[in-house]
Amino acid sequence: MLITGCGILSINSGYHDIGKFSTKNDAENGGIAYILKKYDSLPKEGYYKIKYSMTNRVPTERSPNSLWYNKNEAKLALELDIGSGTACKWSDVTKAVLEQALKSNTGLSKMDSLAKPDQPLGQCK
Repeated sequence: MLITGCGILSINSGYHDIGKFSTKNDAENGGIAYILKKYDSLPKEGYYKIKYSMTNRVPTERSPNSLWYNKNEAKLALELDIGSGTACKWSDVTKAVLEQALKSNTGLSKMDSLAKPDQPLGQCK
């Protein structure tokens, strides 16, 4: 039997797993911190994708999630279901913006005021 298309291995390929976090906020802060740690070695083209899980998530939160970062275009995106594409995107996300977001310790909820959201304000809290 031959299986092609969207098998679990193909869906999860290309993501760097950064582990499990206790809350959504901790996971998003961990994701931002990981991107900053790798910033100088990130590819200049395309998206660098990380995924993470939350152990104490509320029923409305999906897990695992992922963050996509394009260093050359200064774009950040949030993917709520691995393999489904991004749900939220922000432009003008420079290294300084990532550092400010991490200092705020509020995950992605501050990103709307630090960068340019591609969706209505507050949609991706």
